[in-house]
Amino acid sequence: MSITIDIVTDLLAAYPHHWVNCAGEFIANEKWDFYFNLRTCKDDMEIGCKVLEWFSRPAYKDDRQKVREYMTNGLESFFHRAFTRGEIETIYTHLGNKVNRDLTLKFLESGFDMKVLEPNWHEARRTVQTVVEE
Repeated sequence: MSITIDIVTDLLAAYPHHWVNCAGEFIANEKWDFYFNLRTCKDDMEIGCKVLEWFSRPAYKDDRQKVREYMTNGLESFFHRAFTRGEIETIYTHLGNKVNRDLTLKFLESGFDMKVLEPNWHEARRTVQTVVEE
């Protein structure tokens, strides 16, 4: 597989203040340092994974509201779907910072079915409760 021009144009349109540096890093906004390396992407799916894995954190957690809005709007534009704040939190919690690439792939392949992430959430809560109770 390869990267299509459609995914690249969607990415560029989703983050209007973007730039790409000489190292091939796609930087979502010239003022903020949220980026991923485009050169290491093999196909469209990998770009989608990296967008979720690296841009869900500032969309959910950044202290600046305008950054959260810009990054959330970018996610929504890129993936052509709206996300609630709760969904952004769940996505960041389970997929952010490339914590679980297999789960990211499964989530994208499911068409953003939040139920794909729910079993992970319940398992994580059980693990925490077990540790606390012991």
